[in-house]
Amino acid sequence: VAATLPPYRAVDVDGAQAVAALNHLKRVGSTARDKQQSRKVQDLTVLFLSSLEHDASRLSAKDTCLAINVAADFLTKDVGQYGTAGPAHRVMSSLRARFLQLMRETPERLTVRLVGTALNALTRA
Repeated sequence: VAATLPPYRAVDVDGAQAVAALNHLKRVGSTARDKQQSRKVQDLTVLFLSSLEHDASRLSAKDTCLAINVAADFLTKDVGQYGTAGPAHRVMSSLRARFLQLMRETPERLTVRLVGTALNALTRA
C-alpha cells in the first residue's frame, strides 16, 4: 500500500494518528518485497516522524513509548540504508523529553511494559 502513494512533503495529522501510521509502517517495512517498496516506506516514515516533532509534548504515555520505539528502529536500522536521519534525531529528543516528563509527573500512566519498551528503544538510539 505504502509503495503506491505519491510523494508528499507534509501530512496534517495529530500525534496519535502519526504514531498509529508509524507503527503500521514499521510492520509494512519489515515485509517489504523490494528496495523500491522499502524506500517508499522509509520516505513515509520520515514524513510521519516529522509530523511528530511539534506534537510530542501532547502525546499520551502509550503513544510516546510507541513513537520512541519506532524512531529508535528508524535510527538504528533505516538510517544506514536511507542515508540520513532526517528529523529522527530532533523527534527522538522531543520524545525523550516527553517520556521523562511523564515519568516525573504521572508515572501511574506508564505500565511496566511501556517503560520497558521505551527504555529498550532509548538504549538502541
